[in-house]
Amino acid sequence: MPSVEQVVAELSGTVRDVMSKQVVAVSAKTSAADVADRMAASGVRHAVVVDAERKVAGIVSQREIFSHFMETLHEKNAIPSGKNERAPWEVGSLIRKPPITVSPDAQLGKAGFVLASCKIDCLPVVDENNVLLGTLSVKEVLRHIVGKLDAGLEDQFTFYTPEKKSRPQMPAFFRRANGALVMPVSCLEDPTSIPGFAVLGFEPATGRIAVKFVADLSEEGARKVAKDGDNLVIAAGDFVARFEIKHVSAFDITRHRNFNCMILTPRQQAPTGVPQTLAPAAAN
Repeated sequence: MPSVEQVVAELSGTVRDVMSKQVVAVSAKTSAADVADRMAASGVRHAVVVDAERKVAGIVSQREIFSHFMETLHEKNAIPSGKNERAPWEVGSLIRKPPITVSPDAQLGKAGFVLASCKIDCLPVVDENNVLLGTLSVKEVLRHIVGKLDAGLEDQFTFYTPEKKSRPQMPAFFRRANGALVMPVSCLEDPTSIPGFAVLGFEPATGRIAVKFVADLSEEGARKVAKDGDNLVIAAGDFVARFEIKHVSAFDITRHRNFNCMILTPRQQAPTGVPQTLAPAAAN
């Protein structure tokens, strides 16, 4: 099994390979209270401040919001017209210095060195025009390192998992009435953190569906995710009609190993006890 030093030395690949696309991107005039709510809902610890063209202006953390603006977190005083200074409740007022950004094609090892040497937790990932693409945090780098360690361990040992008698997880399905996609909350890595929006993808050859959770509506095709009891409900009637998704009563849910998304694989037959909820066919 390789040592930690060996794994770190072998941090090959680029930032693009491990960066997160689940980003809370906000304008400088967004209130600190709203940003804190969005970070909590998305399960992230940093928000990237961008302009109207999504060019990065700065980055703020939960720690900065709560330590510097606890007393005025919910103030909503407007900025007097003609003045440039920011109101104390605006998240732009928390930016202390220009952000350090990184290209998606930068070497992962170098980006990790910047995180460690500059004692920062997160780097905005930008293109050549400084437009936000995602973030690279200490969490992603550590997850990558742990993955290498786990891979080495699995080469030496065959792990045993005893069979457990438990109720099978309710699969995902489309509602007949409106084509809404229903997924159990339990499929989330952290069921207490409900994502705000999702983007849907379809693979015609297999009928598989990709559900990628995103932080806001800035990504094209993003749609609202609602919570209904123990389920997530995603409006998908137009998606169902576009790809003529039908004759499938349920989908098995798995988490993609390399991307932050869920993969829904159609079942040939509905399991016992699952209602026959077929998606509506596309209109002719």
